[in-house]
Amino acid sequence: QQNFADALTYHMVIDVCSNSLQWQRCLGILQAMEHCPASMGVEPTAFAYGSAVGACLKTLQWEHALLLVDQLRHRRLVPDAATCNAALTACDRAGHWESALL
Repeated sequence: QQNFADALTYHMVIDVCSNSLQWQRCLGILQAMEHCPASMGVEPTAFAYGSAVGACLKTLQWEHALLLVDQLRHRRLVPDAATCNAALTACDRAGHWESALL
């Protein structure tokens, strides 16, 4: 019998990685969640994407922040104000503010 992590566990790990500036791990965990069978109930939420965008902000990964917001919308999730602000701020701090306008 296999034990799988639930959605809360995935979200907690993404949040810890975000706070530890491990943006690449955040992206990897999101990808793992996307590939889990729907029956496991571990699909990424707007909160999970928001934490990953926050990690991208902290490490100036502006392109990844914008990609994550696009992925979030593609999954028909609604980004909250903090997620949008983090993506915009990542672009601005990296000197690519005009990319945030697209």
